[in-house]
Amino acid sequence: MNSEKFGYPEPPTAPHQSLLPPPYTVSGPSCPPPPPPIGLVPSPTASAQEGPHIVTLGTTKFGPYPQNVICPTCNEQVTTITSQKSGLLAWLVSVGCCVVGCVFGCCLIPFYTDITLDVEHSCPRCARKLGVNRKIEFN
Repeated sequence: MNSEKFGYPEPPTAPHQSLLPPPYTVSGPSCPPPPPPIGLVPSPTASAQEGPHIVTLGTTKFGPYPQNVICPTCNEQVTTITSQKSGLLAWLVSVGCCVVGCVFGCCLIPFYTDITLDVEHSCPRCARKLGVNRKIEFN
């Protein structure tokens, strides 16, 4: 189609003009390495052939959902199995219901709701208890 017929000239084109952008080069410092996965800390004296250092589970913070950890018994990376247990919050809410007059079964509701129950994490291979996500800590 002739664009001069519509009242505007055609743009000039170079015969060797490339439609691709110029290649980009990275200059300056490179990005830092990504942090290690949860439950793993690289050993400062370990060589590249050695595996990662296993961290004690006391430093791992467990949440309400299953997560990937290294079991200290199996030495395997596993996704934890979670189960709900009644904890301090469930008992406090139940006692609170009894104080305000909800004694005919309503005081049992906190033992069946997810928001008041603690979550226990265990290994699916050796069934060892790995940790607990407590709604209220009592020391």
